[in-house]
Amino acid sequence: MTLLILSTLGINAQRLTDEGVVINGTTWATRNVGGWLTDSHQAYFTEKPEDYGMHGPSLFPSCPKGWRLPTQYEFEVLISMGSQYKFYNGVFGVEFGRGANTIFLPAAGYVYKGETRDVGVVGNYSIYDEDYTSNKALMFDNSSKPYIYRTQGGLSKRCIKDNQSANSGDNIDFNKLKQIAPDLGNKPCIIYFYSNRVELCKKFSPIFIDIMRNYQGKFSFYLIDIDINRLVDRIPTVLYVKANGDAMMRQGLYSKEELQKDITKMFGI
Repeated sequence: MTLLILSTLGINAQRLTDEGVVINGTTWATRNVGGWLTDSHQAYFTEKPEDYGMHGPSLFPSCPKGWRLPTQYEFEVLISMGSQYKFYNGVFGVEFGRGANTIFLPAAGYVYKGETRDVGVVGNYSIYDEDYTSNKALMFDNSSKPYIYRTQGGLSKRCIKDNQSANSGDNIDFNKLKQIAPDLGNKPCIIYFYSNRVELCKKFSPIFIDIMRNYQGKFSFYLIDIDINRLVDRIPTVLYVKANGDAMMRQGLYSKEELQKDITKMFGI
């Protein structure tokens, strides 16, 4: 694998963070991961958007603090927002997004059996996999639209802001929530906070409705419009609450499979 591992010496503060670009509610870094710092155990970004950066396996800690690798679903949403092949400062790659909200991913190639291949021709970008078993990546070249496929070897890293989070839900007013969700504390509950004005919710709501159908009778489900009852500040949000009151909250856009993993983790189903 091609891993650029350096000391903090010579890496300025701008390489440890990124201004980001919001595309359909997700903040994407504008530069690839450039390497790994030996003394602070922290990844850093390349200097410029067209720089290729490092190649590394999916198990390697990949993103600077506050950032993470995108899931397959998040890459699929990015692809759906439009793409075009182009040269950026003389480097071939793909521009994703629309209007002013775009990011450029250079065709940085990949590493296979210790050999760097197809630099300037092919892009292979790591996808986050909680179990590290799928070996999936975003792939592109100039012969087809970007797509998801299974691969092996060292891949490029493009990160997103870690706004998707799981916590205990301690910041929610449970007394007020109990008025809206009367089964809270008596039965296992799954509560979805949303707004019809928000694009991420428009994409996530059908996924949640499908989960409701699949688990009908096993949980009490509640859908709460935050424009009417503002109990959370960030949406979409799903709150899982056991009958004994133990809770876990997940915020951000994620797939049906990830929802099911949360349900299994929280309720053992």
